[in-house]
Amino acid sequence: MLGYNPCGAQEEGGCPFCPPPDCAPCPCPPPPAPCACNTAYAQYAAMSNGPSLSRIPLRLLAEEGGLVQAAGTDTLTLSAGHIYLVGYTFLATPEDGQYFQIVPEVGGALKLLYSTAGSASGTRIASAAGSFLVTETAAADATLAFRLTYGEGTRNIDLTGVVYAVPVAAARQ
Repeated sequence: MLGYNPCGAQEEGGCPFCPPPDCAPCPCPPPPAPCACNTAYAQYAAMSNGPSLSRIPLRLLAEEGGLVQAAGTDTLTLSAGHIYLVGYTFLATPEDGQYFQIVPEVGGALKLLYSTAGSASGTRIASAAGSFLVTETAAADATLAFRLTYGEGTRNIDLTGVVYAVPVAAARQ
């Protein structure tokens, strides 16, 4: 294969942009450094039919990296030193015309700003999804849980969903 070289000479094989030994230094970029990418993540299934204000049980689906661990049947521990992206999607069956709400709890504190609600109309099926950053883990571990709330008009509710947590940045010390 003949390639172009900056000296104007054609040569067989090699990088088409690199000159022969008697020309200027090769303009080809150095090979990329090995990836130091974050591959840690955790994904949990969630199912509940508990009373309003109850915590939602979480069951491990997949985990890599060891940064997110179960701290019980309804609580996760996020390891210190990282900022986490947490996301969730839930499907529930409140009564027709009723709602359900998912309220995240970080470090024991309810995070109403991160909550979402879904309302049922006609089919008794409602969905809610959200995502947020957890910065409380910059200096110390933090717990993560989710609470299910719903209106008084709902007599029976079934909820299913998924929760994931991914460290997206290293925290500065």
